[in-house]
Amino acid sequence: MIDNYFALEPVIVEALKSNIPEIETIHTPFNIEEMLGMTNEEVALSVIYFDDRVGDEAARGRVSIIHQQWLVVLSLREASSQLQSTNEIRKKAEPYIQMILKTMQGLDSKLAGSRPFKRVSSPVRSGGKSSFFYIPFMFEAQLIIG
Repeated sequence: MIDNYFALEPVIVEALKSNIPEIETIHTPFNIEEMLGMTNEEVALSVIYFDDRVGDEAARGRVSIIHQQWLVVLSLREASSQLQSTNEIRKKAEPYIQMILKTMQGLDSKLAGSRPFKRVSSPVRSGGKSSFFYIPFMFEAQLIIG
């Protein structure tokens, strides 16, 4: 069983740092709105606790199985990408997207009571404005809490 409710956050951050050293900045804001106010780097990642999806329970309700959901958000700045032509910023994003997916899909936290991460549909949509783009990916891991 998990002792620290947010024990997955440092695991995610370390995995991203180790596997994507090209991205020097990894933020851990509370939400997307906060991320938008703090991300000024050319390329950055944000790791954001999103929610839990509650599963089964055991031991007469004293133990729960949850699916903890985490957003990994890639944000980029590209001066040549304006609202009418955003191809360059998407080209710039492509290799980072592949690295994020390769790192996170199947990531095993090695924590007792945890299962590997899997990618799930993100309720947060990509967005941006002139010369700025962000794209969120959601991953969840099953945890036994009790």
